[in-house]
Amino acid sequence: MKKHKCLLSLLISFLYLELIFRIFNNLSIFNLSFVFILCFVTMIAVFLSLILNLLKDKAQSIVLSILFIIIGVYYCAQICLSNFYGFYFQFSALALSDQVASFASDGVKVVISNIVPVVLFLLPAIYYIFFYCKIEHIKLIKKNLIAYFVIFAISAIAYAVVLVTPINGTSVYESSYKTNNVALCINNLGVGNTLFIDGFNSLSGKQGSLVVEEEVIEEEPQVIEYGYNTLDFDWDSAIENAEGKTKEISEYLSTSKGTKQNEYTGYFEGKNLIMFMAESFNEIAVSEELTPTLYSLVHGGFEFNDFYSPTIYSTIGGEYMELTGLYSDIDYLDIWRAGTNSYPMGLANMFKDAGYKTYAYHNSYYSFQDRDTYLKSIGFDNYEGCYNGLEKKMACDIGWPTLDSDMINGTFDDYINDDKFMVFYATVSGHGNYSFIDNDTDNYDVSHLYEDVVREYYGEGYSDAELAYVCGQLELEKALTTLINKLTIAGKLDDTVIVLCGDHYPYYLDFSLMDHLAGYTRDSEIECNSSNLIIYNSAMEKVSVDKPCGTMDILPTVYNLFGLDYDSRLIMGNDILSDSNGLVVFANSSWVTDYGKYYANSQTFVASDNNVDESTYVEDTNNKVNNMTLLSYYIMTNNYYDYIYQYKN
Repeated sequence: MKKHKCLLSLLISFLYLELIFRIFNNLSIFNLSFVFILCFVTMIAVFLSLILNLLKDKAQSIVLSILFIIIGVYYCAQICLSNFYGFYFQFSALALSDQVASFASDGVKVVISNIVPVVLFLLPAIYYIFFYCKIEHIKLIKKNLIAYFVIFAISAIAYAVVLVTPINGTSVYESSYKTNNVALCINNLGVGNTLFIDGFNSLSGKQGSLVVEEEVIEEEPQVIEYGYNTLDFDWDSAIENAEGKTKEISEYLSTSKGTKQNEYTGYFEGKNLIMFMAESFNEIAVSEELTPTLYSLVHGGFEFNDFYSPTIYSTIGGEYMELTGLYSDIDYLDIWRAGTNSYPMGLANMFKDAGYKTYAYHNSYYSFQDRDTYLKSIGFDNYEGCYNGLEKKMACDIGWPTLDSDMINGTFDDYINDDKFMVFYATVSGHGNYSFIDNDTDNYDVSHLYEDVVREYYGEGYSDAELAYVCGQLELEKALTTLINKLTIAGKLDDTVIVLCGDHYPYYLDFSLMDHLAGYTRDSEIECNSSNLIIYNSAMEKVSVDKPCGTMDILPTVYNLFGLDYDSRLIMGNDILSDSNGLVVFANSSWVTDYGKYYANSQTFVASDNNVDESTYVEDTNNKVNNMTLLSYYIMTNNYYDYIYQYKN
């Protein structure tokens, strides 16, 4: 032990941290991931011990103490973010300092709720601070040095072999190293390895390659031959003049056909649009008795029976997907927030081109997460939030959170007399924390308004957190009821379309509480994201849609319904009402399609169609998911819309 105390201490410490993390994060331990972790830990332990054995005991203790304080804090951050918000930390988030600060504001509560793993993660640091130097140190001899190098080489070779071994057609190298998917990295390779990968990729950028997909031709005859939702680009010139990833994107997209128009193309042409991003809205709060307006909107227009709001980096991630139709990733949300990219197919830009007046509102601080900047980049020139104009129309200083119904009452007159209007609302009343405690961090200023009616409806057996969450959604219910009534009085209800989705599941609630409200158990990888999408017009007949769909699909669906000219190849979401296959992708590259669900953490496919050939289908869909996430990344990081629109005929 004395001869190898540094190596053994490091091995035990690293393995201990990984095992504790997997236990408290409900990840499988003894599977292929354990081989990766063991190999990586061995390599790092040997490498560090060779360096540290050059130092004296006290110096070793100081270095190891500092190292494991940093590592311990990193593990603490990952377990806290994962268990409380549903996603992991990655270095790209440091570019979004106010987003990090907003999470830190809940820091005490998050740490307390995870106090046991937090303490356990800091035990190695305590050991190196107080006990390590008390073990006598003996310098390594030449024979041991050779043995160390042999161990390192064997571990490295084993790690490399398993890293390139395909799992469902995709190697761990492709799914983890190249895409920098932190959730997959942690599951497949462990937290320590993820620290290295994320750091490396944050400096170098993603290096994945697009895989050409073979188009599957359906042999079913069509009565009507619809065209495609595409624009006319000079692809030959675009490819010839492009370099690097811009060239690769152009080559790939030039071979794509996009999605077809359909019987619903132009279905809402000329109507007004009021679109919502509703804070923490989820199906678990919708009921015919308690929220009749929400219920009628969910089930009275286009009724989407398999919709998901993937939780990918909080509110800004969900709003980004709704407004761009691209996959959300922390690696480029800073570009989105900077507002420097060009968005000719941006929401307000498209409707302004069609002759609409456009408006955007948010009933909280106007510039949080740079909302004022990115909304302007997609065409909203007159966006108002609290303290850049909205405070003159509603009470912005009454507490937390402010009221959605106040925002509707205060802004309705801005647009109702326009010939054609398009309005975007980002609501806040559904925000956590959820409780009936009167303080500055919980949602008391909303929850106390509806406490009596919610307690009477649900009765005994529900926690305050569950009931206070529903109270927040009751304020959204009031806002929509107010809007419907005002549109009716103004005679414009039949001429107005309402679109609404949530930004993410209510992650301020434990999964067990969400399940309790839902009335059934939902897995924490896919089903927890299940929600409602509203696309409603009072003059339409109900249309039931069973295709799997998600937040990314909203924008192209709206464009098609309003008959706007757009290019479906440049948006990663698909028009839900087209004949394209459904595909919803989640934060860790799990997915749902018409044929089943794929759980990336366990590499498990659960088929809903017994006729699907799993041996090829999972691999093909993983390639499609990889293409979609990489294209989203490259489009943003290369300002691709600005480039390709130079070649629009």
